[in-house]
Formats: sequence, structure tokens, C-alpha cells
Amino acid sequence: MADELKGQILDYLRSHNTMTLATCAGDAPWAATVFFASDDLRLYFFSAPDSRHCQNLAVNSKIAGTIQARLRSSTVSWKKPRRWPFTRVSIRV
Repeated sequence: MADELKGQILDYLRSHNTMTLATCAGDAPWAATVFFASDDLRLYFFSAPDSRHCQNLAVNSKIAGTIQARLRSSTVSWKKPRRWPFTRVSIRV
């Protein structure tokens, strides 16, 4: 990968924090928005181990994803976050 392109990708990843993660188990596809952090081209997302997408990953490691554009805070109604036992999953791009 050209250094200039990699730099643009890394800048984009650093400026965003949500992605849509698509998984599948059997013939049942599933997509969920998750928070992520990046380390070079490796993405880490945070989710409850018993979530549907984590359960799907346990049986099928093939995934697809998109990085979400940032939303303005005035367009989002935030709720108090629930506390879950989170798991960390690494995705190499």
C-alpha cells in the first residue's frame, strides 16, 4: 500500500469512532453499530460477549464493516450508557 494512501486511511480512522459490523451465522446476517479504536490498520471494537455479533463471530469469523461518519451532537439524543462486561476483538484491515 502506498504511504500516502495509508496515511489518509489512518487519518480517517483516527477521526472516527463508530463502525457498522456485519456478521453472519448460518443464513442469518446481522449488522450492528459498535464503537472502535484503531492501532495502525488494526481495529478494536467493544461489545458484550453475549451480543449477537460476538456470538456470530464465535462460529464464523468472516465479517464486513463500514466506518460511520461523525454525527453532530445536536442531532443525537444520548441516553445514559448501560454497563456491560465488555470484550475486545481485534480486526486486521
